[in-house]
Amino acid sequence: MLVRWNDIGIRRTAPQLASWDSFRREMDRFFEDFDHQKPSAFARGAPRIHTKNTEQALKLRIEVPGMDEHALRISLEENNLTVEGTRALNTPEGYEPHRRERTDLEFTRRFTLPFRVDAEKTNASLQHGVLTLELHKQASEQPRKISVKSI
Repeated sequence: MLVRWNDIGIRRTAPQLASWDSFRREMDRFFEDFDHQKPSAFARGAPRIHTKNTEQALKLRIEVPGMDEHALRISLEENNLTVEGTRALNTPEGYEPHRRERTDLEFTRRFTLPFRVDAEKTNASLQHGVLTLELHKQASEQPRKISVKSI
């Protein structure tokens, strides 16, 4: 536990600092309440994403356990990529789970890409709960190698 050096006896030793101490405590309480109110996107179940940028394409691996291809929607408009998904857990009739660690989930992830994508070469695959997107860069966006000739 972290104890601030001025927490003990501040009102007796420095009464002029008491108002600042009160203000600090109120701000600490505010931020603690704010942190507990709004869980992060990952705490709510938003999928984790791994990216790899090569010269020809951007490869995304998105973890979507328990989802099939019908539950995922991917759209690409200019250089904006949107990935949406829905997972609904179906409990069999007459069955009451003892413990449930996975819940229903609905998510939307949006990305602004730093390049234009060749939509014809773009592909997506889903295997073992991992969605893999390969977004090929347009030829004008790919780096060019220039050879040097000696004269």
